[in-house]
Amino acid sequence: MAFLVSLISPVFAQSDPIQQDLAGVLKSRGEQLTRADQLVVRLRDTAKKGPVEAQLEVTKAATALGQLADRLQDEGDIMSQLRAIKNAAQVHRDRVQALAKGTISEADRTAVLTKWNALLQQADRAKAKVLTMRDKLLGAITELRVRQVGISEELLAGSYEDAVKSLNQWLDELEKLINDLRASISVPGV
Repeated sequence: MAFLVSLISPVFAQSDPIQQDLAGVLKSRGEQLTRADQLVVRLRDTAKKGPVEAQLEVTKAATALGQLADRLQDEGDIMSQLRAIKNAAQVHRDRVQALAKGTISEADRTAVLTKWNALLQQADRAKAKVLTMRDKLLGAITELRVRQVGISEELLAGSYEDAVKSLNQWLDELEKLINDLRASISVPGV
């Protein structure tokens, strides 16, 4: 009996922590979007100030968004965490699958494998969403860089109002993007 418990106890001991790790990674995506929200608010406040402050804040925004995109890249910490979670789930799934017949009931094996398979699928869906999020952020950064040139030119031409209008249009687009990304990560199952 002790032998049997020692064989299956890793399954019960590890599945919740791995599920919690996945939940933590998913939560970190939401935290990143909250930071982006704060950035939008700060930029809107800055746009009400002078041209120099606005240009500095736009540069800081591009840097902050770039850092967020870096965290979401394949070598970034969020994707590394997702890979580690998926690898741990795969190891446990394979271990349960390899247990000799008679070591675990087939009903229990099926139930445990179903749980590990579900966790692997969640990790795959999370990875796809993180990559989509990164691509959209990179697009927003590119658009910001384009707008940054336009804002600079408008400022040189003495049209601060047009520069602020252009910045606010980009901020509206970024805010919509953040809301869309937030909605995509709050979908059940990921």
